[in-house]
Amino acid sequence: MGLHTATDIARNAQRSFDGLLPADTEVDSTALESLRALPAMLEDVLGYQGPTFWAKAARLLDSHKDAELAELFRSTRDRIVNEKVEDTAGDESISANGAIDLLLKRYAA
Repeated sequence: MGLHTATDIARNAQRSFDGLLPADTEVDSTALESLRALPAMLEDVLGYQGPTFWAKAARLLDSHKDAELAELFRSTRDRIVNEKVEDTAGDESISANGAIDLLLKRYAA
C-alpha cells in the first residue's frame, strides 16, 4: 500500500487541475520531435560534447561519411533531449509531456 503525503496529494490534484498527464501516459511524439527540432536545442547539445565525440565526428567528416555524421549528431541530440525531459520531469515533479512543454517554452523564449 502506497502512502501519500499531503504534498503528494496536493501535487496530484494540481496536475489534474492543470490537465497534465500521468507519468505513465504515452509521450507526445509530435511535441518531442518539435523539441528536438529546435535549433537552440541542437546548439545546446553539440556545445557540450567532449573530445571523443569531436574526434569521431572529424573522422566521419574527413571520410565523407555524411550519413554516419548526421546519425551521430541525431543520436546524440535525441539521447540528450530524452535525458533533459527525464531530468526536468523529475525536478519539476511533472509528467514527461509536461516536461516537454516546459522545455519547448524555455527554448523558444
